[in-house]
Amino acid sequence: MVWIGGLAAAALVAALFTGPTPVLIALVGVAALAVLIRWPAISVGAVILLGLTAWPAFVPYDINVGPITIRLFEPFLIFAAAWALFALRPPPKIKAFAGVLVGVAAVWGVAGYAMGYPSSGIIADIRGTITVALMGLVVGGVYGSRFGEPMLKTIKVSLWISAAFTLAGWTFGLPLAGRAGSAGLWLVGSGAPDDSAATRYLTSASELAVIAVCVTVAMVMMGVARLRDVTPFLMPAALIVAAGFSRNSFLAIGVAAIVALLVARSAAALRGAISLATVAMAASVVGALIVTAGLPGADLIASTWAGFEGRVLGGIAGDALALDSSARARFVENMYATAGIAQSPILGNGFGYAYRPGFGPTGSFTATSGMYYAHNYWLWVPLKTGIIGAVLILGVAFIAPTVRGLLFGGRIGRAFAATSVGVLVSLIYAPFPNDSGSGGSLAIGLLLGAVWATSRRDSRNGTEPGTGERTQKRTRRKAGLTITAVPGG
Repeated sequence: MVWIGGLAAAALVAALFTGPTPVLIALVGVAALAVLIRWPAISVGAVILLGLTAWPAFVPYDINVGPITIRLFEPFLIFAAAWALFALRPPPKIKAFAGVLVGVAAVWGVAGYAMGYPSSGIIADIRGTITVALMGLVVGGVYGSRFGEPMLKTIKVSLWISAAFTLAGWTFGLPLAGRAGSAGLWLVGSGAPDDSAATRYLTSASELAVIAVCVTVAMVMMGVARLRDVTPFLMPAALIVAAGFSRNSFLAIGVAAIVALLVARSAAALRGAISLATVAMAASVVGALIVTAGLPGADLIASTWAGFEGRVLGGIAGDALALDSSARARFVENMYATAGIAQSPILGNGFGYAYRPGFGPTGSFTATSGMYYAHNYWLWVPLKTGIIGAVLILGVAFIAPTVRGLLFGGRIGRAFAATSVGVLVSLIYAPFPNDSGSGGSLAIGLLLGAVWATSRRDSRNGTEPGTGERTQKRTRRKAGLTITAVPGG
């Protein structure tokens, strides 16, 4: 108890010189650190709930300490990564994965500093990459340990919380943290989107939900689980995805499902696909009956379908893409990015490089951060790091474990690998690894950590590839229990 009295005395003295707010923040930090040292696994749950969950807009997502903005999940992520690295001891390949990403961020970040780029641009560029690395390290350490099941339960709780608040936003107009707007397309010359369409919500849970849908669908097709086993994850995740009305989300899910079906090549996979299609058709019929009968919820279902039909289905048509202001803006981005790559194709231009001029109102995203941000992640990486960095990030860290999982992984490993293929394709349109402020980086890190952990070839000893050495020592009672060791499923 002596140290508590000493801490209180030091806090009182510090408050006389700095004011109460910094001291309060410091005391809260010390208390949180004491709790985490005693129960380190709490840090993983804190990362999920603070960084991957949709909360109302009045719940703070970050804090400002002087000129620095700190995401609330970041201190917990750093602690969780250190705990996983030194206490859980993830496999060497996962440590190498994290090391590659952190190394690229460090080398090309220093290059950007040497070139005189603004520190704000450098930090914005490297923040997401480091977040992916740390989250992947956490998942790699937790996977196969006794902490895997609690992590998966926390993900399930996070999805249901996010789904509940998303539904509250849809039905009662509750403001949510993140982006909200009409699901209608902004067409050139129209001046505004279609106001009759539903409101779309892009929150910190959006990309996690996409991954959850992809993994659960792939697992059903792989015969790892029955539909009823994955329903507690699939239901809230599907609602969150539907509320996003994002074409790249449905692209990822579609590609993942096709890859899972092709890789499985079995009657069980076909039966799984049929069962999923049957459920989707049944839900559509029920929705149509509610709208036709004018039952409660009819207006919401009708506006949701109108938004889905207009933005997702109609938005991929050639004429719609030609007039879609978002698609046209991304085409311009790609032109600038391609020109920037040509300037330094081998080493890239460094993190913090502004590849296009700013435009729009002073202080807007397009006039500030947008100069460093590109929607096409497959162009953004070589733009900043050249061919060398692209090989390390895209080839070594992202593609290699995905291919290995498809070729050598067991059913669980192939389900994650199929999901990775779908998500990697969607990165052409949305740079989720760079979205550290909206859950994208954490979700990608979670997925890649799981892909690395399951991309093992252990078939000779009769175990499920990728379940981890510690998990292999335990006998799973059924497939549904095996899933509980898989983060992100």
